[in-house]
Amino acid sequence: SLQNNKLFEVPADALEILTSLEALHLDSNQLQSVPSGSLKSLRRLQKLWLNGNQLREIPNQALSRLPELEALDLGENKIQ
Repeated sequence: SLQNNKLFEVPADALEILTSLEALHLDSNQLQSVPSGSLKSLRRLQKLWLNGNQLREIPNQALSRLPELEALDLGENKIQ
């Protein structure tokens, strides 16, 4: 879990080796963006928590590479 760590960003290659990860908590940080390449290797990801950040948008490419994604929480962000 990377929850509540005051993260400002997720580097594009930070999650690269976690190919079997099924759930990822990135909530309650200070993320302002999710680079489109940062989630590309998480092909088995089913649940993603991004709530409680400073996100304004999520690039379509960031989520389109997550074929198993079933649950996504984007609450408490600045997405319009």
